[in-house]
Amino acid sequence: MFHLATIERKSGNTPTQSYVSTGKSYMVSIHPARAEHLVMVGGVFGEVYDIIAPLNAEIEIGDRLRVGGESYIVRGKEDYRKSPIPHISLVVVKE
Repeated sequence: MFHLATIERKSGNTPTQSYVSTGKSYMVSIHPARAEHLVMVGGVFGEVYDIIAPLNAEIEIGDRLRVGGESYIVRGKEDYRKSPIPHISLVVVKE
């Protein structure tokens, strides 16, 4: 199932920095994270997810994705440009 994700990026380098919208949104697919991704981010099952997004999505590590009433922070990113269906894969942690 696909969901609309709105992208937010940190503004500034202060301890109280906030996130602001980049004005970009993409249709994404969200799945519970694979075991190796849980280990990679030191996460807990139910808090770490894999997200599949379009290859052209302007999403970076550290960005916040808002999906429905939930928000996720991007902790990892892989480019599958040469895949039969080109996409990017993100490892995110639920806030």
